[in-house]
Amino acid sequence: MSDHNSAVICIGSNVADRRSVVSAALGAVSRGGVVRVSSGLYETEADNGVDAPYINLVAVVDVGLDLDSLRAVAKKLERDAGRTAASTSSAMPLDIDIIMWNGAVVDRRQYEKPYFKEGYAKIAVTQA
Repeated sequence: MSDHNSAVICIGSNVADRRSVVSAALGAVSRGGVVRVSSGLYETEADNGVDAPYINLVAVVDVGLDLDSLRAVAKKLERDAGRTAASTSSAMPLDIDIIMWNGAVVDRRQYEKPYFKEGYAKIAVTQA
């Protein structure tokens, strides 16, 4: 196994301070690793078209963790930001999804979401 793994992640939030929440989450997820490329922050409507818009970011990060450990870090960051099992799209403090792992899609449902595709298109152009 190599010392580093590559993950494509999508981070989003729709609370009042969503820009700083998403930026801080990227820094925390990539701690000890490298952000290879980022879409930058971009706004999308909530899936239901009713709730507050989201600020999103898609990034490729190289980390020295395995997939389960990165998932655990993401879940802890979500909890620390105030996310609970009762959190809904109307108030989502932080959502971190690991979409791809070492080039393979590991979350097909999120991979198909328009908000992910928008950010992924931005980094695909950068990597080309």
